[in-house]
Amino acid sequence: MIAAEPDDLAALTGLDVQRHTPVSAKGLEFDAVVIVDPERIRARHPADLYVSMTRATQRLGLLDVEGRDGGPG
Repeated sequence: MIAAEPDDLAALTGLDVQRHTPVSAKGLEFDAVVIVDPERIRARHPADLYVSMTRATQRLGLLDVEGRDGGPG
């Protein structure tokens, strides 16, 4: 999973997933990637969204987070 901030993924304890920011995922590849709040990542730095989306080799999921500061809703 990739999110703008590490704290955005803090609640996902107990899951067997790797958690990254766009910067920490740079240069890595994964079969499946879920991007949490892609609009927030894009708003901060559009190239980071591109990096995040190109980490997936087979499956890519986008998880929109509504009702957060800076997010839709």
